[in-house]
Amino acid sequence: MTATPKYSSTFPHTDSRPNVFPLDANMNAVKLGVAPDDQVQFILDYFQAAWVEHGSEISQPAPSMTDPYGHTIEPLNNTWEMLARLRSDDAAGALELMRRLWGLQVDPDSGYYTGTFWEFVMEDGLPNRGFDSLAHAWGAGPTWVLTEATVGATAVDPGYEAWQVKPQPVDLEWAQGQVPTAYGPLTVKWAQDVDTSMFHLEVTAPGGTEGEIWVPVTDDGATLELTPGAMFLRSEDGYDVYSVADGTFEFLTVNPASLMDLVSSFSDSDGVAASLNAKPASVVDAPNAKAAANKLEAFVNEVEAQTGKALSEEEAALLIAEAEALMPA
Repeated sequence: MTATPKYSSTFPHTDSRPNVFPLDANMNAVKLGVAPDDQVQFILDYFQAAWVEHGSEISQPAPSMTDPYGHTIEPLNNTWEMLARLRSDDAAGALELMRRLWGLQVDPDSGYYTGTFWEFVMEDGLPNRGFDSLAHAWGAGPTWVLTEATVGATAVDPGYEAWQVKPQPVDLEWAQGQVPTAYGPLTVKWAQDVDTSMFHLEVTAPGGTEGEIWVPVTDDGATLELTPGAMFLRSEDGYDVYSVADGTFEFLTVNPASLMDLVSSFSDSDGVAASLNAKPASVVDAPNAKAAANKLEAFVNEVEAQTGKALSEEEAALLIAEAEALMPA
């Protein structure tokens, strides 16, 4: 169905209600790839601009349609919107929507905590009928999203014989999860420093499986392999991509800011820290790759000179490994 000219980039309810735009129809169009590429951002922006405190309403414009029982917010529709945003590289929007709708439900101090996810809610974020389910599969979207997007574990082949781990961390400090498979658990743990974008990822894959690990990395950063056995494939869309078989694989992404932060945490001497940090601080403004490499080599030389003095051998080894990972190819 063609949308009305006034809202030419959104999908209307029916021919008889051309100025009503349902959340489910529009977000499924985006999620399933039906919406033309040039409509997607308009759809996402249009509904996000109308978010209320506890989520995205059944339809727009306000006042929203309701279901037959007067509910204005359906968790299932909000799950579809989260998935549409994830498909459109808006993980931050998906996480914000999750916090709005499900934040109240998972807060043990809210006064309404049940330990489960709810079927329907009103604009105040609460059910309004005694027979609204307080433990309903329609409300369980965060389980899917947190597993496949935040933790990042998805099946490529049935049973996870082949799999992919691609975390979308946004502003979270850590996440961990485990997916049961026919071959054993696939376990993912990650943590990040939100200020410096240093990212630490550990994946344990069961025997008989293989997969790709996508490690988030900044434009000025690099990935350090902390365990052997991973094969680098390519850099793509802000990730370094590795191929692995079964086993445990650990990665650390670093950049000049995270290297400087590590120096400051290791050294008790402000003077030593300032001298060391001057080198990676100047890498960002280096006129070319050779000049950047020279700065990092000077950093390595000074770290070696401070080993056993301002720095322990273990601290120095990690700083040198990170600096060498940042060396231009």
